Formats: sequence, C-alpha cells, structure tokens
Amino acid sequence: MARVGKHHETPKGYTRRGVVLGAGGAGTALALPSLVGAAEASATTVGLRDKIYAIDAATTGTLSVAVYDRRSGRFWQYSAGVRNECASIVKVLILATVCDRAQRLGRALTAWEKSQASIMIRYSDNNAATNLWKSVGGAPAVQAMATKLRMSQTVTNKAWGLTTTSAYDQMVLMDEIFWFGRVLNSTNRGYISTLMGQVTSGQRWGVGTYGTSQVKNGWLPYNGQWRINSVGHVGGYGRNHTLAILQRTPTMAIGTSVANRVAKTMWDHLATPL
Repeated sequence: MARVGKHHETPKGYTRRGVVLGAGGAGTALALPSLVGAAEASATTVGLRDKIYAIDAATTGTLSVAVYDRRSGRFWQYSAGVRNECASIVKVLILATVCDRAQRLGRALTAWEKSQASIMIRYSDNNAATNLWKSVGGAPAVQAMATKLRMSQTVTNKAWGLTTTSAYDQMVLMDEIFWFGRVLNSTNRGYISTLMGQVTSGQRWGVGTYGTSQVKNGWLPYNGQWRINSVGHVGGYGRNHTLAILQRTPTMAIGTSVANRVAKTMWDHLATPL
C-alpha cells in the first residue's frame, strides 16, 4: 500500500473530505492535503474505494486517482500522492504557462502561440510542445507556474515529458482551468478547455470516454514500464467533475484499458454527488 506523509493545508476552494487509500508499488508517496479519515467516508465513497482497489489489484504497476466533484465541492483520492512521469499531460501545464505569460504582458496569445497550442493539445504534437516550452523559458518557467498554481508535488525536468507530478496536482490544475481561475483569466481558461474538448478521437480514452469531456492523455515507455496518464473534465447527465488517472503499467494496452475502467467506475458512482 502506498503511504502518504503529513498533510498539507487544503487549498482554497476544496472541502476537507475524502480518503487517502490505495495500493501502490513503485513510485514516490508524497504529502497530501488534510482530509478526514476513511472512517468518516460515506458508504458510497467506501464502495468507490473498493472498486478502484479491485481494478488496481488486478494489474501490476501503480495506479493513482484524484477526482473533484463540483456539485458537492468534495474530492476523493486513491494513492493520489504517488508521483509519476507526466508524458504528454504536461502539455496542459505548458499551455497554462504560455497563457500566464501573455496575461502578465497584457496581451492575448499570438497567432503563432495559438497554432502551436492547437496541435500540441488536439494532436499531442511533441515538436509544438518543445517550441512552446522553449519560448516560455523551459523548465524554470513551467516550474514557476506550477508553484503559482500550488502544484506542490510537481517537479519539472529539462526533458519536459519526464516532469513528475501526482494525480492530486493534476486535479488542482484541472480545477484551475474549469472552475477556480485563481491565476488564469476566463478567456485563457476557456481556450484551454476548448482545445481539450477537440482532442482527436484516437486519443480520447480514459477521462475522455464518457459524457461531454475535455481530456489530455499521455503515454510514454520509460525504464521498462509505460506511463499512462489521463486528465480532464467530465460533464453531462448531471455529472460535473474533474478527474486525474496516473499509472505505471507493463503495456500501453493494459494502461488504456485500466484508465477506461477507472473512468467508467467514476461515471457510475458520480451519478450522485460525492
């Protein structure tokens, strides 16, 4: 079982509720926000824990999940402090950094920035990601943006795909984009959301599988395992939640299957609020 250390203060906008549970093999367990214990979790949340645990136990590797339900203002997490390499989900943070720079300069995104952002998010174009990464100042600039967003478990790498993060931090980033807007203005948040809603069909597994969704996925073979990650927002049929799924898994096929199963489990359980 992955263990978490002492808790941080719960970020503004979150209710102090959830459970820190889960199995985790390799990976780094990090401190998480202060939450009530499992004994205080509702029966629905306990059922959710059991189903995610069953998915995790049936595979090798690691699985971490974080979900925020906008309807109740509550979040739930499973091994969400286990850090993993981002692969292409870091592209959302890269774009957020580009948007933040434009805001600080008092301007809109340029035509070039938009052209690169579009193919980076919609088609996961790596060259476009590298171009924007370099243009904004590389790892130090993106790290500064992560800090500004209170993503305290995210550490950039000069090779952007090897930036490490946690499911919890990715939930924080998604919540900034879709609701809170502590740093990014509504225009830039809407732009990022729109691009995530236009991701090409072949890359819409995991979070992008159910409802009206905005998604960014990442996949990377690294050190003998695949990093398979899926982050985004899910709406429709009464649902309204952000979700982050991070994995280390033997193959991409296994990872995408697990991501789909987790997303389906969340969809089913969130027919009613957390």
